[in-house]
Amino acid sequence: MKKYKYSYNIEKFADNEAFLQACRRIEQAGITDLQKEQLAVDVDGSLLQLYYVPHGRIIVFNDYYVGAVYVDSDIDLSHLFTVASF
Repeated sequence: MKKYKYSYNIEKFADNEAFLQACRRIEQAGITDLQKEQLAVDVDGSLLQLYYVPHGRIIVFNDYYVGAVYVDSDIDLSHLFTVASF
């Protein structure tokens, strides 16, 4: 499993609206060469949105198994989200 440089906790429970809001923030942030992939839906209803950026990826999760909305990223998105401590 890939290790990301940055991780942002959005909600402590799965929430479709928080997931969509996180995606909108990323899409409206003006990130250079951001490429959005098709939304993925897991068998348990979890959502995953993948974005490619010049030096890596950004993944937004609405994870019912973990019970959280979170973002893993290869680039700093602290201007959009609060950084989770490692």
